[in-house]
Amino acid sequence: MGKDREAGEAGGAGEAGGEETVAIGVNSNIRMIIIIIISRLKELDYAKVSIEPNPERLE
Repeated sequence: MGKDREAGEAGGAGEAGGEETVAIGVNSNIRMIIIIIISRLKELDYAKVSIEPNPERLE
């Protein structure tokens, strides 16, 4: 009886997590595409990505 209950809980978690898994997959695909684009632009020296804030925007 304990095994049935554990299997039911595991199944419920799997069903609930299905949509989240799809969302995570889409987000990681988009992230990979952005990383590839930025790396290609860096190779061509078209983009210089920096973390420093733009002083013109702060004024």
